[in-house]
Amino acid sequence: SFDLSDQLSPSIIIKSINSSDDVGLIHPDTSFIITSTETLQKSDGSEITNENIKNFITLQYWSDSEMINYSAIINDSKTAIEVKPDTILTEWEEVSLKIDSHNGDVSLTDVAGNIIETTTEIIRVDDITAPIINSATIDESNTFITLDVSEPVYNGFNETGGLGGLSDSHFELSILENESNNIQNVSIDNVRGANGAPLQGGETAIRIEIILSRVDASGSEVITVSPSNRPIYDRRGNELSVFLNQQSVNLYDMLSPNVSFSPTLDTLIVPSADFILTFSETIMKYNAETQTTSALDTAEVSSLISLKYSNGENINYAANFNADTSVITLSTLQLLIESASLELSYGEVFSDRSANSVSPGLAQYTVDDISPPSFVSYSLGAGNQYVGIN
Repeated sequence: SFDLSDQLSPSIIIKSINSSDDVGLIHPDTSFIITSTETLQKSDGSEITNENIKNFITLQYWSDSEMINYSAIINDSKTAIEVKPDTILTEWEEVSLKIDSHNGDVSLTDVAGNIIETTTEIIRVDDITAPIINSATIDESNTFITLDVSEPVYNGFNETGGLGGLSDSHFELSILENESNNIQNVSIDNVRGANGAPLQGGETAIRIEIILSRVDASGSEVITVSPSNRPIYDRRGNELSVFLNQQSVNLYDMLSPNVSFSPTLDTLIVPSADFILTFSETIMKYNAETQTTSALDTAEVSSLISLKYSNGENINYAANFNADTSVITLSTLQLLIESASLELSYGEVFSDRSANSVSPGLAQYTVDDISPPSFVSYSLGAGNQYVGIN
């Protein structure tokens, strides 16, 4: 009798070392395992080691061929090679692990000298992280909120990945109660991609178009965006948490300041009266042509607010502000002429910090006659017959 020579090349299998990983997938921080049906050695008869085996193994991302550094660990029987990446792998990227039959003139063989076949396996890194909403921003016109999501999201999923785009039913909006709010209600008009296109699935930027109960927000309104109970998935089926992904945005101030006058409009005023303009918020100097604002200075007020008698004569005054520049006080530099009519006016020269302009204003007054009559002069008439009094 006689034994036949081994002429069969070893079979090579490449997979995740973790048996719980699904076929074709690998956990981001798990090693690969290369197994051989027979003991491996180099064709020159020398042993394979943890270092020299790396001359035969290539580990890289499939999409861009970026090399992945790793360490190799060979078992005692030389039938299994653990390939352990130095860093955590990028989720959902495909990784190529290749073991070559040759490195130059040296081959990988079994003990009988049968050369292995070059083997390559493409394995996808499993997505084990649930998506999150990183941030929310609102556009300056208060018409849509943009959500930045950590990874592509979908309405559903199957074994190949995510399926379908999101809709308005995936989100809920609410406004935080605040007595300064000028808007009380908000609703969703539509949900689109960042460029305004319909959602197809796989987006990381989501635009929620909103409808406000009125357009002139005060700027104090806080809108909270929450995922609804309708699930949002990533490509692997990890579900976005409803409770951990609420985001809030402040509406931009679209409300022009109100102004009240003291003394009250169209009333009698005393000759020593000061004029007080009280605005509902801090005001700025406003350039209507460029729609820009600048800090208000007391020296500029006389060029912005006109105070004059009905005959066109200007009334000189000094201007003062309160601490937050929401109140302007005009103090006349001389007593007002009794019984005279006067007007205080300004154009579109004031705004709030958000460049919401104050409408032009006009206030008219009549100065009260509060002084009793008095004799200015007198004279004795001819022949002492009368007295002339002025």
